[in-house]
Amino acid sequence: MLGPGLLNGLQPSRWPSKPPEREHNSSRRTPCEVMAIRASISDLMWPALEMLLRRQRTTCSTPTTCRDRLRWRSKAIRSGSWSPSRSKVKPVPPRRPGWPNRNDSSDHEDAMTSRIAHLLRSIGLLAVVVIALPWALIAGARARFGGASPLHGVPSPTDWELSRIVGALTSRLTEATLTDIVIRAALMVAWVAILVVVITAVAELVHMIRYDGIPLPAIRALGPSQQLARLIATGFMVIVPALGVSASTVGADALIAERTPIEVDHDATTSAPVWNTQLDRSSSPVTVRSSSTESTESESTYVVRSGDSIYGIAQRLAGPDAKAIDRFASAIIEANLGREMGDGQRFVNAAFIDVGWVLQLPPLPSLAQAPTLAPVGPVHLVTEGESLWSIAADRLGAGERWREIFDLNQSRQFDDGRQLDDPDLIHPGWELYLPGTVEDSPSVLLPGLESQVPLIDEVVPSDDAAASAVKSGVDDVVPVTGQVEDVSLAADDDPAPDNVWVDDDELVASTNDDVQPDLVAAPVNLSDSETPTPITTEISAHQSEQESSEIRVVTLGRATMMSAGILALLGVRRRERLRRSRSRSRLPAVPPRAAAVERVLRSIDVGDRWARVEISVRSVALAVADAGGRVLAVLVDQTGEVEIRFSTPVELDSPWEGGGERWRVPAHVPIELLAPSARRSGAPCPTLVQLGVDPDGREVYVDLEALEALHIDADPEIADSIVSAVATTLAGSILAEVTSLVGVGIPTAAFLGHRRYLAADTPASAIATAIEAVGSTRAQERSPFDLRARVTSGETWEPAVVLVGSGADPVVAPGDRTALAIVSAVPIDGPAHRLSAHGSTWTLEPAGLTLVPLGLEADEAESIAQLVDVPPTDESTDDWTLPPSVWHEIRDAELGDTVDDHHTDDHDWELVACLLGPVDVTTRDGQPVEFARSKSRELVAWLATHRDRSTRMAARTALWDLDVRDATFANVVSDARRALARAQEPPEGDEWIARTLTDELPLHHKVVTDVDLIDRALIEARLQPPDQAIATLAPVVRRITGFPFEGTSYLWPDAEGLTSQLALVATTATSELAAHYLSVGDIAGVFDATARGLQVVPGHEELIGLRMQAHAQAGDLAGVRHEWDQYERALTRDPWSDGEPSRKLVELRQHLLRR
Repeated sequence: MLGPGLLNGLQPSRWPSKPPEREHNSSRRTPCEVMAIRASISDLMWPALEMLLRRQRTTCSTPTTCRDRLRWRSKAIRSGSWSPSRSKVKPVPPRRPGWPNRNDSSDHEDAMTSRIAHLLRSIGLLAVVVIALPWALIAGARARFGGASPLHGVPSPTDWELSRIVGALTSRLTEATLTDIVIRAALMVAWVAILVVVITAVAELVHMIRYDGIPLPAIRALGPSQQLARLIATGFMVIVPALGVSASTVGADALIAERTPIEVDHDATTSAPVWNTQLDRSSSPVTVRSSSTESTESESTYVVRSGDSIYGIAQRLAGPDAKAIDRFASAIIEANLGREMGDGQRFVNAAFIDVGWVLQLPPLPSLAQAPTLAPVGPVHLVTEGESLWSIAADRLGAGERWREIFDLNQSRQFDDGRQLDDPDLIHPGWELYLPGTVEDSPSVLLPGLESQVPLIDEVVPSDDAAASAVKSGVDDVVPVTGQVEDVSLAADDDPAPDNVWVDDDELVASTNDDVQPDLVAAPVNLSDSETPTPITTEISAHQSEQESSEIRVVTLGRATMMSAGILALLGVRRRERLRRSRSRSRLPAVPPRAAAVERVLRSIDVGDRWARVEISVRSVALAVADAGGRVLAVLVDQTGEVEIRFSTPVELDSPWEGGGERWRVPAHVPIELLAPSARRSGAPCPTLVQLGVDPDGREVYVDLEALEALHIDADPEIADSIVSAVATTLAGSILAEVTSLVGVGIPTAAFLGHRRYLAADTPASAIATAIEAVGSTRAQERSPFDLRARVTSGETWEPAVVLVGSGADPVVAPGDRTALAIVSAVPIDGPAHRLSAHGSTWTLEPAGLTLVPLGLEADEAESIAQLVDVPPTDESTDDWTLPPSVWHEIRDAELGDTVDDHHTDDHDWELVACLLGPVDVTTRDGQPVEFARSKSRELVAWLATHRDRSTRMAARTALWDLDVRDATFANVVSDARRALARAQEPPEGDEWIARTLTDELPLHHKVVTDVDLIDRALIEARLQPPDQAIATLAPVVRRITGFPFEGTSYLWPDAEGLTSQLALVATTATSELAAHYLSVGDIAGVFDATARGLQVVPGHEELIGLRMQAHAQAGDLAGVRHEWDQYERALTRDPWSDGEPSRKLVELRQHLLRR
């Protein structure tokens, strides 16, 4: 083992004050020379640390100081930053003085002595473990049992006899037998321990050889045996360099061989060699002139965020090529292995990285994904039905110029989080930049890029270098920082994009899932005759530093509980609206913002995680109540594994695993195993909310009532967004249906119209209001958790939550907080939990949870409130006395030219898309169409319901939440064409889905929907007598088999309001048919028609009224009461329902029962 003499000659006092001229002008150190130095040092570095600390206790104030010095010295050799051929900058001395000066002979003697001593020690320990101890065990076994094996003399299992087994189990054990058992067991344990030590020592040695002397991570189960094995392996590391074994240097040599150093002229405060991974080696070096007054790091860095892994980081930065990802991941490991991170942990295991770690990055293989500067030009707001071709034709005068629009906006990220990667797929609401020239428009930084583009120095490559780089199609990567002055690139014959390097700290923000920049510009293509003009951009250093350190929160895309609750609340309110709707009424149009928010919420993959959380909490509630504890937090990962943390230690039965205050149920345990115990308990945690996501990607839920008080310690804007997210989550939670929510300085929209919401002016009045709302719950001897878990007396024992914004006065929390929770963006006077930011993550103290919280901006809360504020239906004002022929003319005029000849003949159709129930496509004789892809059936359904805007771009936007390849969409269209043609031959010369030279994708007019048939039948039956109306309506009503789009997960019907529209058509048709049956006295017809309508909207008031009248007409008053009971059950089945019946139905019931 080497002593401190290993680093002899590297003391600052011995460094040359001026680089030798010979080294500066001649060759630099080659990669092989660098690797030779690294191989000779790294293999012995970490074993030398222990000896170095022992020898220098008198000169180092703390062990950490010595370790820092050793790390600093090793880094100087590893990175070559001290080499005079790399920079004109004087090396920076160690942070603390007092490095001992030793002469060369002393260092050499110490090194040799230490190496020999440690090698001999390891040999001795190994001899004891593999020779002395086995010899002693064998000798003891022979002396006692007459053989070397601990089991010598024990009969083989093949010789066992039943009588001897019974005798051994029934007879008393003698003292000699007990002694033999103990000795044999001790011998076997000793042999196992020896085997463990030997295997662990081999593993430690292999790991140290592979990873530059770094030992294996500590394994808790091994304990002292691993320490002994590590001690043995450390001594044998002395002879490894002599054997020429260093696996780590092989990969590193391959990595450095690909790098080409660039000459750097720094100021006195800069010490950073700049590497370029892909510059042509034959080109002239790039010169970087720095004007920064602050020191910069020599390598790019990456701040680890929640959910990151080494491979994931490499995939984002070096993808999509699999080999490039593997190489880059290996390079990241090589660059960081053994480094001590900011939290004191050391990177020793590639499978474990922690949030907030700053990883050194090797040079990126490409800058293809870096944001660029682009000129400002006209902006076009995309509307429904538009395509790039139509926009180019309208705004640029020629549809052929659509490529210019696509090139200018490619890879941009819009407000809805989507990117423009496919020219056939644009979304309504996008703002597209139209082409403009660089000369006509000032070059500025596009909106949203301020937080991504760092301060950079002026980069002026030589003409030969730039030309070579352009010809090879490779971008130069120069990660340096400073003040932006001028960026000039020389162009050759081929156009090349102008790239601005994005620092890796900022690149984290642009690639992380929870941060979406407003805009990412594409490169500007220049013609052969054009010369790129210099692009000038200036941003302040203070602004860049402020934005790069911005505290992050999780966006709506990870709000599992919030999205599930909002969609459930939305469904309840829409069903209530449909129940109260009348025949011939219409639904109001869905606002675009509300439709966009609903689409985002429905795209969130909730799975069964929230259900597992709720059932898991209820299943342990009684055991926790018996222990006098509370549920503090629940964590669930993407696989469904649930971990619960309690306020006191509890004991749980299988399938729960763990102990004390932490228990978990694995993901493979079905939720049905927890259901029996969950059914015995009530909902004990009505204030359970999702607070955020932890570094492992697990969703973090906390019980606000158990926390009692929670202070969000952050900037006012961020703190308000977190409190608003908590308020919206509670307002949409089924568990908090009867919880009182009191807000102070929180937007009313965040509470989604919660029936128990109360506003207050000050925190003091809010707390008083909350205490009053809780009532006698606070006076109970038992805790509210216990009362709810045991479903005591049928009461809900509802709590109250006070939510305080940043504009309020400080909160003075009461001493008794029973059934009361406080979430505040201002300080709380009294004991409280505190959620505060530490770098890119947050910590909840004193619970000790690390997470990134959910945040909800004010405009997002407004959009969600607009979505759940379901307006009532509009009563129809149409004149239904017009003849059907006039109605056909009106309807065809409304549809316009997009559906020529559509509905000219009610019987002129061949295929029908069934939407009122399970989605299917059938022929006229009822034969179903067989599709190879489910998306093909969805495409036909979408085309049949969107004839006014049946374009390829609109179809792709609706059918896929993410962008898809052109080939994927083409395969879906082809499958739909073939399937329809196989089921029914199209008219001669036509196809069911026409082929066009434009973006149009029309569906043949002989393919209709069941809604079309019902709509036409309703028009025909308006002025017909009851018998004829029944004959017209009955065949089409029989096509209603369930709720619209039943059994599907389509995103577009609900977001567009189409599901409710179709449900309204179904209830209108069934109610009118039932009314005609009732007028002719056909009671069975009434029940059949209304039953189909109630399949679509259970509890529909008009249909229930018709059924009650039919029972009364038949003299069946018990049937009237039965229908009323069914109606009340439908009312109370939904959460958030107050069970208040319709006044008209109440009067009808009273009237019928008095007859």
